[in-house]
Amino acid sequence: MTTPPLRRGPGPRADADHVAVAEVTDREEMDAVNRYLIAVADELARRRVAVRALHADLEQGPDGPVATATVTLDPAPCPRPRWLPTCLRWRSDDGWSATLQLIGGDRSRSERRYLPGSVAPGPTAVAHFAAALEFDHDTHWASRIFDRPRPLSRNRLTTVLAGSARPGEAPDPTRARRQ
Repeated sequence: MTTPPLRRGPGPRADADHVAVAEVTDREEMDAVNRYLIAVADELARRRVAVRALHADLEQGPDGPVATATVTLDPAPCPRPRWLPTCLRWRSDDGWSATLQLIGGDRSRSERRYLPGSVAPGPTAVAHFAAALEFDHDTHWASRIFDRPRPLSRNRLTTVLAGSARPGEAPDPTRARRQ
């Protein structure tokens, strides 16, 4: 007996000879994004990177819905001016980036750094990216030049994000706040 080929095309098919894959709903995708964001915040807290706020949303892009997330960081005051990450941003089509501001100096200036590689790296990689930027804004973990990662389908992205999130209760992002 031979296995019938998978049908590629819009929508599920009711034939018994074909395997149908249902499209991920907006709610399922946002649930996965929220769990992923909480796992990232938990990893940041483990590295003593203070998180002020988390936000996730679903925007309408030219090619369909785009999940977005923002992690607002709370950098400690510095005795001398230095570049520190103040915000991490994630888009399901672009991956992670960090906004750096000159803390203890002119805060109107900002720079952007990108986490190269995957659209949805594990929470540990994202936390390491942010922690590395706290010590060196030109770390090899970050890139000044945006190189678009390979996109993932909504189904694959939701599966990857769900696999990155840890089961259990949500962490308290304020527990890493510096004294």
